[in-house]
Amino acid sequence: MLKHGSIAALISALLLSGCAVTLEDFMMLTPEERARQVCSNAEAVRSLNAQITALARTKAQTEADLARGYKLHRECREIPVQVGSRTHCRDVPGGRDCRTTPEIAYQTQCRDIPVALNLELERQKLAEINSMLPTLTQKLSTMSDACYRATLLMPAAMSYEYYRSGTMPQ
Repeated sequence: MLKHGSIAALISALLLSGCAVTLEDFMMLTPEERARQVCSNAEAVRSLNAQITALARTKAQTEADLARGYKLHRECREIPVQVGSRTHCRDVPGGRDCRTTPEIAYQTQCRDIPVALNLELERQKLAEINSMLPTLTQKLSTMSDACYRATLLMPAAMSYEYYRSGTMPQ
């Protein structure tokens, strides 16, 4: 027989993997686990997380570009590469006629091209990102905390409906 902790861990793994979770599964979670699942699955939280992640990635890239002194533009193209050959033969009057044709596959070949950057523009972009990130992070924290507190005291069936719909209590 599985203990509650083992069942909760299994259900949490199912939730994280995107597998279908039933109300019965959800009811086996503790109120804290249900609140975490509801709030992390809410579209508003996921969207804000995605914005923060994108800004952090842009910040890191901009900092790397400034440190290097130029941007890198990746140019890729598909090039044909012979991976073998195939010979086809047929009988013709007076013998056999054989023709060999190459078997071609395509391989992506990329190269990084240095591109000059506008230092002032890049510094300005970095300053904007640095001012936005704390605001968005605080907004996410406030939103998640409010969701968690509101969901924590809900019956399992009600919190499951929020989870299923990707919304959170107001």
